Amino acid sequence: MKSVCLLSHRPDLTREAFRDYYETRHALLGMKHFAFRKYLRNHVVGASPADVDFDCLSEFWHDDLARAYEVMAGPTGDILREDERRFMDQPRIRAAGSVETLVAGPERGVERGVARKQALLLVREPGLGARDFAAAARSWGERLSRDLRGVERVTLDEITHFEGDARFPYDAILSLWLEAGATGVTAAAPPVGVTLAAVAMLDSIESPPELLAARGLTAYDELSLFRENADEFAIPWRGTPRVQRRSVATADGRKLSALVWGEGPRRVVLLHGGAQNAHTWDTVALALDLPLVAIDLPGHGHSDWRDDHSYDPRTLAADVAPALRALAPAAELVCGMSLGGLTAIALAARAPELARRLVVVDVTPGTDHAKAEPIIAFVSGPDTYQSFDAILDRTLRFNPTRSVASMRRGVLHNARELPDGRWTWRYDPMRSWRLAGRAPDFSSLWEDVSALRAPILLVRGGVSGVVAEEDVAEFRRRQPDLRVHVVEGAGHSVQGDRPLALAALLRDFMAGR
Repeated sequence: MKSVCLLSHRPDLTREAFRDYYETRHALLGMKHFAFRKYLRNHVVGASPADVDFDCLSEFWHDDLARAYEVMAGPTGDILREDERRFMDQPRIRAAGSVETLVAGPERGVERGVARKQALLLVREPGLGARDFAAAARSWGERLSRDLRGVERVTLDEITHFEGDARFPYDAILSLWLEAGATGVTAAAPPVGVTLAAVAMLDSIESPPELLAARGLTAYDELSLFRENADEFAIPWRGTPRVQRRSVATADGRKLSALVWGEGPRRVVLLHGGAQNAHTWDTVALALDLPLVAIDLPGHGHSDWRDDHSYDPRTLAADVAPALRALAPAAELVCGMSLGGLTAIALAARAPELARRLVVVDVTPGTDHAKAEPIIAFVSGPDTYQSFDAILDRTLRFNPTRSVASMRRGVLHNARELPDGRWTWRYDPMRSWRLAGRAPDFSSLWEDVSALRAPILLVRGGVSGVVAEEDVAEFRRRQPDLRVHVVEGAGHSVQGDRPLALAALLRDFMAGR
């Protein structure tokens, strides 16, 4: 079944910006989640009267329209609608069903590149039946094909109006597909009973079958999503940042991977939490706009897993230290969150030259199983999920304050698709403490806290229960000069909930403020 949709740009955007966003981002997102048989976007480049009240006529072919409605009713629908808000005027979206027939010319294949067509937008006049209207429009199309030069093909879309939606304003679309180089034709007057409401000149862009088969993404491109981070948090876009994935060998030959941002000596090191990866810092890195390194801890992201599944902070610090000597030997600040924060404490105690200033985000050695129960409940979920939607849905349920778009990015970075279509996390789900049948105990790291010599900032999430007041008191007893800042409205993952606030804290702390 075919459906058509009229789409308009958001009032604060131009038609050109609308087209750019649609083609470079939204169309790929749609293909990711829908099994389109055919998918065209027809962008308005001219019209008569002087303009029409839409910017794009989109055409979709579905093998299972009911399934498409089911998808739109779930988390995927929320993702798509949230993305629409970035560039569309949603109240002006108008959709309808369509039956397309070939009126004249060769059968349609796949339109490679950008094809040009002239759309005659037709309205049925009162008193003329739907069947007679379609016949009159078809006959007119045949005549135009014979009489006009530069027309390669003529197709007719007969519109079926949907109930309950904003009404599609036309009853049929007669499309004149133009030959290469043709700039448009002047059509004769329409037949009796057919009103020519408008004529739109369109650039038609079709997604090729190989891209549809790949569901819009021929490969996961981890460096292609930074613009989404910037847009969500209104960070001025300065162009695609320079980010490279680098790896360093550990002492036993494993690969430790990292994202290296910017050029020149790296000033900041970022260590993520358990079951996360380096991309959790993307928005913070964009806001800082400084040369920095975000590490994938062993067993996470693109770093190799440990054979012994031992991911305690001291073991991780021993793996991270050589990577920092290679990638950021003169970093001014090390910031770690959750497991990364405990790793940063262990690192700073053993290699103080690598951690000249230390920021610990929402964790202390006093964090125990009870305080971390919501986090443990999430990471203790299934090893595999039947679909991307399933793994995204569970992530959203455990992160109700985060936007759907940010969670989609997070899952794309933190999960991978298996050959059978199921999805699984990138991180090693096993932990040595879990294999031993016990809860993790970090209390011995209090001695590492006592050994710290660098200035320390403890950042707490205002709505997180991972750090208790007695933990702060113990930290301060061992480090009297400890600075503590509570980020209001942030949960445990402060870098995801309030990235701009955290970036500002890091800047101030680096400057000694």
